[in-house]
Amino acid sequence: MFFKNIYNFLQLDAAVIYSSLSKILSGFGGFLTVYLIAKKLTLVEQGYYYTFISVLYIQVFFELGLNSIITQFVAHEKAHLDWKGKDDLVGKEFHLSRLASVLRLCVKYYSYLAIGLLIVLFIGGYVFFSINSNIGVSWKIPWLLLCVSTSLSFFLNPFLSFLEGLNLMKEVCFIRFIQQTVSLLILWVGLIGGMKLYVGGCSSLAGGVAILIFVSYRYRILFLNIYGKVTIHFINYKKEIFPFQWKVAVGWLSSSLVFQFFNPILFATIGSAAAGQLGMTLSVINGVSSVSMNWIYTKVPNLSKLVSLRDFKELDKSFSKILAVLVLLSCMGFIIVALCLIQFNILHIASKLLPMSLFLIMSLSSVFTQITSCWAIYFRCFKKEPFLRVSLINLAVVFLIVFPCTLYYRLSGLVLSYSLAALVGLILGWLLYNNRAEFQKKYVLYE
Repeated sequence: MFFKNIYNFLQLDAAVIYSSLSKILSGFGGFLTVYLIAKKLTLVEQGYYYTFISVLYIQVFFELGLNSIITQFVAHEKAHLDWKGKDDLVGKEFHLSRLASVLRLCVKYYSYLAIGLLIVLFIGGYVFFSINSNIGVSWKIPWLLLCVSTSLSFFLNPFLSFLEGLNLMKEVCFIRFIQQTVSLLILWVGLIGGMKLYVGGCSSLAGGVAILIFVSYRYRILFLNIYGKVTIHFINYKKEIFPFQWKVAVGWLSSSLVFQFFNPILFATIGSAAAGQLGMTLSVINGVSSVSMNWIYTKVPNLSKLVSLRDFKELDKSFSKILAVLVLLSCMGFIIVALCLIQFNILHIASKLLPMSLFLIMSLSSVFTQITSCWAIYFRCFKKEPFLRVSLINLAVVFLIVFPCTLYYRLSGLVLSYSLAALVGLILGWLLYNNRAEFQKKYVLYE
């Protein structure tokens, strides 16, 4: 009974477990990956390998938050539909039609985007690596293979987002876990087997094929049934999706820029050693937060469903429970990490991170940021993005204070700048969230 109560309080379910396992596997698997890369690739090949990964980051400018938005829109329509067996949905024609239009949009837009991504990645990468080419390194076919596999995964991701919107979170998290496992195994076997730069493309392709097999085998009939629905009522991309998407994209890019800004500033003002300490500290902090944030990410379809049904009382109740568990687990995670760092200081692990006092301040700031992110997700379940202003103000705060603070107060100044930005975001986020009742009334009136 005790463990059952703990299980219920933590809201553990298969989706959270699979998602957390993927994060943990990625984290611990990363150590073995780094070791094998250092062991099996030359320094020049390592440079190509990591630069390949950096160039692939271009794909975020093609997606721009559309996958998460697909989940929101699907969840809103699914709230008014019921399952007919495992492979079909029934309900009012209006919602069935709009759901079908989202799927058709996925097929149409992502076909164009995936082809465009493949062309841009291959040509752009080919030109870049040709200019900076090293004799004796075979990179052209590995790069082409990586471009193809990345474009395949890019095309398949919206279908997983669609399934998430249908509240099939457990199934999607399991598929992603299998993808992660297959990709890492192929990567490790390839490195040990001497495949050199081919390992990146092969592991990525194996992960993409794993998704394709699972989706085709289990959900092919479901997708065909939904796709075949009569689409009299459409979800208009320009009028409904784009006004939401551009705000999410700008907010996300602003938040990303804030974190990407710290290391170059520290590198320029103090040096590479301090930048390395900060980079490793952020990696540890992001590792903890990525696990705790699973508790909100896996509940988004259900929260969106409650919004669509106008059940705001249950929405607030569910969200409050999720947020409480998330904050508790995040704090526990940081405390455990801090205790481990103190305990294993004999191995000089802690010396490669920021001093413990600064680590704890950044950990607390991360908790603030996670709370703010949860509030932003709460409002996105309404298909709105009022937190764009918060992201832009945060970005402005960082740009204004981080350089002078780091210049005069060194590491402490940068950490305090980070913390101040997190605190400003928390305060502004609370003001918005505290006014949610008024926001809910406007949603009922105008939606």
